Amino acid sequence: VLEPLLIVMLANAGSRVSVLFVDLDRFHGINEAIGHELADEVLRSVGARLQTIASEHVAIAHYASDEFVVVQHGGDDESTKRLAQDIRGSLSNPFDGANYRVRLTATVGISCAPQHGRTPLDLLRRAQVAAQRGKRMGRDCTSFFRTEGMQEIEDRIVLGGRLRAAADAG
Repeated sequence: VLEPLLIVMLANAGSRVSVLFVDLDRFHGINEAIGHELADEVLRSVGARLQTIASEHVAIAHYASDEFVVVQHGGDDESTKRLAQDIRGSLSNPFDGANYRVRLTATVGISCAPQHGRTPLDLLRRAQVAAQRGKRMGRDCTSFFRTEGMQEIEDRIVLGGRLRAAADAG
């Protein structure tokens, strides 16, 4: 669902598309505390809450586990920052169920076309890198993609390959 949507948005040459990678902070602890079944209920509630932000220019998708992707067509850095703040603000209100009350925070990584890439995969990967950077900065924040972040990931991949080759060579 997400990739075809991004392809359509990116097909409009020159238009800005922002990908916001929403990663719920420390969600594994919630799984452990209330159990997987209730944690899944919380995730459905997160999705429903995020859907209230959807509009003609904003689409929401559940990506995996405790991660969601929000795509914004058009706008500028300021409108994208406001969208990220709206997302984080919406998720900061408690989630109440029959047997639980959960408070969440989220780290949001952002990449934008055309400056950070022109393909859905590039934009998604770069938004993930930005979210990882936000997690390292302390979580519960918004982080725009920076090119040095991508270099760090590529350097780690190369180093990992070299270490495996060295281990194989003895």
